[in-house]
Amino acid sequence: MTIRKDNKLLLDELCRRWGCDWDDIFDLAITGQLPLWIELFDVELVSRGKKGKISKQSCSRAEVRPLPAELAQLKGRGEAMMIAFELPCLDAEGKAVVATNSVGEEMGDASMIGFKPANLFIYLQDVLVFEKQHGLEVEATSVEPEEVGQVPSTPVLPAPPLQNARDIEQHAPELHVALQCWQALWGAADAAEKKLRRKSVKKWIRKQYPLTTEAAVERIARVVCPSRKKKKG
Repeated sequence: MTIRKDNKLLLDELCRRWGCDWDDIFDLAITGQLPLWIELFDVELVSRGKKGKISKQSCSRAEVRPLPAELAQLKGRGEAMMIAFELPCLDAEGKAVVATNSVGEEMGDASMIGFKPANLFIYLQDVLVFEKQHGLEVEATSVEPEEVGQVPSTPVLPAPPLQNARDIEQHAPELHVALQCWQALWGAADAAEKKLRRKSVKKWIRKQYPLTTEAAVERIARVVCPSRKKKKG
């Protein structure tokens, strides 16, 4: 496999590189270990400011990162398109936005927005960082096995953490967010050298799940980053 000049790997290309399937990649992206991007055309990126002011940015082309909740909907869908009225995501600066596809007032409504899972991509630099963190030895380029008479070794991906699945009766939404937040901020290889602070936890929750209430943000932050102060006896 040869890396394209734009230094991006499509979902299929990454799967061939690592010898895995789409759902394996989705699991890593959902838990914050890999940033998956999608390219959208002729969309509006809608954001809400600190004082509740709504701003819209029209883009003929935009690269955005679908949020974990949206990526979770892609598991098991195969090549079926994801179509919705809007797509919660992060923009190129990491700001929480909602992508919409307006057809104009003459149509009297907003059109649907959609994309093919096969068009999801990841930047090569993020792939290399992940491979280094997990000790995956994969060459940047390779040739077809029949050209050298050998089958290239397949790296072993780290197993994704157990999920608090939405389709079970005992699903706990706030626990689901807490698990993903902990994995994203604390589950990296160098986590032992980090100090996790509630401020960072709250910032992550507001970016990844912008519709979460402040009361829920506070509760989740206490779970992800509990107080270390010892109570006086």
